[in-house]
Amino acid sequence: SPETAFHFATPAGYTGYTAYNLDQFCELLTVVPKDSIQHHLSRGDFTCWIKEVLDDAMLAERIKDCTERQDLTTLVSEWRDQLWSHLR
Repeated sequence: SPETAFHFATPAGYTGYTAYNLDQFCELLTVVPKDSIQHHLSRGDFTCWIKEVLDDAMLAERIKDCTERQDLTTLVSEWRDQLWSHLR
């Protein structure tokens, strides 16, 4: 739902990008502005959303120490791929 989606922002405000699930989140990490990624990383927003909304404490714990977009994107992408592989 819109209330539980992740709304990417910068210190100046909403960027126009919203993720409703892990797949969308993973894809958007590659296109949202760098300052949005840094803004959310510094505040722990990604960790909180993944833990509380997606109910994935293990992924939340793993991304807690990410400081760069590439590290975050790689980690989330690999996690997503691993989850999908269990469904095939």
